[in-house]
Amino acid sequence: MIKHLKRFYADSKVLMGAPACDKSVKRIALIFSTVALLGASIGIPFTADIVYYGILLVSLMLLMYKGGFKLSAPFIALYIIIFLNIAITDIPPLFKPVQRTILFILLTLVCTSAMDTNIAVKFRAYLFRYTVFGLIIIGVGSFFCFFAGINMMAGRADMMSDFEKYSSTGGWFSGLASHSMMLGPIAMISALAFYFLYQKNTDKIYLLLFFASAMSAVFAASRAALLGLVIAIVYNLVTGKVNAVIRKRMIGILTLSAILSIPIAGIAFKGVLNKQAARESQSEGLNSRQDKFDYRIAEFKSSPILGVGFCAIDTTGGDRFDNRDGRIEPGTSHLSVLSMLGISGFAVYLVILYKAYANTKKMHTLHSRFVFTCFIAFFVHAWFEGYIFAAGGFLAYLYWLVIGQCIDCSRAYKMITKRDKKDVIVPRIGNTEVTGPHFP
Repeated sequence: MIKHLKRFYADSKVLMGAPACDKSVKRIALIFSTVALLGASIGIPFTADIVYYGILLVSLMLLMYKGGFKLSAPFIALYIIIFLNIAITDIPPLFKPVQRTILFILLTLVCTSAMDTNIAVKFRAYLFRYTVFGLIIIGVGSFFCFFAGINMMAGRADMMSDFEKYSSTGGWFSGLASHSMMLGPIAMISALAFYFLYQKNTDKIYLLLFFASAMSAVFAASRAALLGLVIAIVYNLVTGKVNAVIRKRMIGILTLSAILSIPIAGIAFKGVLNKQAARESQSEGLNSRQDKFDYRIAEFKSSPILGVGFCAIDTTGGDRFDNRDGRIEPGTSHLSVLSMLGISGFAVYLVILYKAYANTKKMHTLHSRFVFTCFIAFFVHAWFEGYIFAAGGFLAYLYWLVIGQCIDCSRAYKMITKRDKKDVIVPRIGNTEVTGPHFP
């Protein structure tokens, strides 16, 4: 056991490589990631908002104290468009646009590449590392919770005596996460981590942990997360210039995972199938988000330049919202940017996404491949879940953190010492990556 943990730690340092920085930055990153992960799991034992917003402020103050204040141009443009949107658009007060704008700016300054300083790059690298460690614990742990009958979604650590509730109604299992829709993307990233760890070190334990994480997404009945995971892996196999040996090995992982799932398939996939059946009975199409897509497109057409309002919806459009706190469920992140900020905000958003794509594609490290594959998975997932501007939520934190890692990866690599670079680079023969046994 100790041997496996030591190997995992060594391999994970390569997968989630971070440049050296002082201990105070690492400590704050650890505290922040812990607070965020607790919020996505068992909860924070105080007023959650105060603790979360407080650590955001502390993190920002630390970054400004140690590295000054320098903003990335695309995020400056995004902030300007949001301010114009609030000033010009008649947003109903119940949506609290000013408060949500402040929180969004605070989140992106700390967690993604909006803050363009060296210390911010280092901070985000460690924030990402510690967060992925937490995702792995939740993703793998939830697999065993399923069989132990532990479900945080059902009344916080409620014990289920059998699988009847799960199998009859999909989407009611969250394991160690606070909600099934939270467990899905968490398990998705956990599975991708082990997918790449196995490429780094062909230890069979990584295969088993990949399987456990992927099955947690199945147990959560998160179709969007499963789709994101499959597309991300297929994309990596098809376009990642992976050599023939590794491609066969990765296909073997998927085949083995499918075989291992056969004994529990009747239980594991029943939740997904029942959830799909329930959605089909409520909607004309297979996509239960179709109404949400239609609302967002209609809102864009009604105000194509600046949108209907930041973190708001058209209250006359038929979509549901909470009359007390203005909470909404846009149902899709990408289309919500288009509807809320119009073509001007969506264009800047695309620039940010393109920068994430371009900065990772020119790198040839295990870390860059990992974060880019996470980006692909989240890009797919975000079509069906609307969390991109929900700055107080864990999925918004994780989404922008992944984008920030993609944008930062080339810069962070330059900060890594020459001694460590030999461990994170992906060797190449011509245009083909050499991984597996030849990878250090």
